[in-house]
Amino acid sequence: MTGPAMPILYYLIFLLVSFFVLMQIFRLTTYHAYFWKALPLLIFFSIASGYLMYAFELHGFFFYHLGLMSVILLVVGRMQEKQAFAIIMSASNTDDSKAFAKSTVLTKRYFAYSSFVYVIVFALSYLVILNVFFPPPR
Repeated sequence: MTGPAMPILYYLIFLLVSFFVLMQIFRLTTYHAYFWKALPLLIFFSIASGYLMYAFELHGFFFYHLGLMSVILLVVGRMQEKQAFAIIMSASNTDDSKAFAKSTVLTKRYFAYSSFVYVIVFALSYLVILNVFFPPPR
């Protein structure tokens, strides 16, 4: 199959697969005890995503990917915050509620850190690969 819509289809597949893998890595990085241990995995995945975007020649979708992933990560973060708030409000014990609220704050913080790391490392790795290692012909 060839045609003008194929790059869009390839990008959508790339977006879905990278988002799925990223969320699996976020399952590790948002746990308080595992953030620093899982951070190299997140950085490796970000670099690999940047390289794969270059290798699949999805150059025209770079800024779309940055924007879409940023918006998707913001939406996921907000959804998790609403779910956590609902759980806190339904807790019967105030001690449990306070402990869960503290845990939720740390989880939101690690989610934000992980999101920031992914977007920045992905962008930097793609741009470095594009311009330094494999510059366009002159």
